[in-house]
Order: sequence, then C-alpha cells, then structure tokens
Amino acid sequence: MIKLCYSCTIFKVVDVHPSIGELERLKVLNSRGCKSLGTLPIKIRMESVETFILSGCLKLLKFPEINSKMEGLLEHYLAETGIQELPSSIRNLEKLVLLNLKDCSTLASLPGSIGTNSKKNS
Repeated sequence: MIKLCYSCTIFKVVDVHPSIGELERLKVLNSRGCKSLGTLPIKIRMESVETFILSGCLKLLKFPEINSKMEGLLEHYLAETGIQELPSSIRNLEKLVLLNLKDCSTLASLPGSIGTNSKKNS
C-alpha cells in the first residue's frame, strides 16, 4: 500500500505540489490537521486512492475537479475545512461509502447524485 501523510506539526504545509494529483497508485492521502493547507492540485487523477483525509484543513476552500472515476475511493474526510463548494465531478465517486462534511460551516450546497452512477440502466 502506498500511503502519503503530511506532518503539519513539523512542516507548515501551505499547498500541495501538482504532481501529487498524478499518483495513480496512491491508496491513502492523509493531510489531517494541516491548518495552513490552502490549495490542492487543480485536477486529481488518483485512480487507486481509497481514503482521502483532509479533516481540519481550515484554510482549504476548494476541492479540485476529479479527472477520473477514482473507482476505489471509499472514504472522503472533509470535516472542519473551509470548503465552500464541492466540484460537480464528485458525483463520479461511484463506490463512495463515507463523505464526512461535519462542521463545514462555509459549505453552501451539495451537487446532486453524489456517489451514484450517472449512466442510465436500460
């Protein structure tokens, strides 16, 4: 398993290098509690990621567009972030089991059909 954790107690992480969004074999991205983290790569193609943890990233205002289906993503933690809106591409997360948006006081609305297949079955 490839796991990437940012230790915000050691480093003051303000943004994440765009190459992180291209790590196709990454399973877990954990940036929990990075209070100074304000930006992520514009687009994300992490096709194998299963768990995305950004809880407590208070300055994170926007989650990027998802360029692939990220078919393995099961858990997405955005609690206590400054997220104002989620990208419409979040509906491509077909296997999403948990989306934690607890205490996201600036989140205005949710896109419809989160975690459901947008294709019609015939």
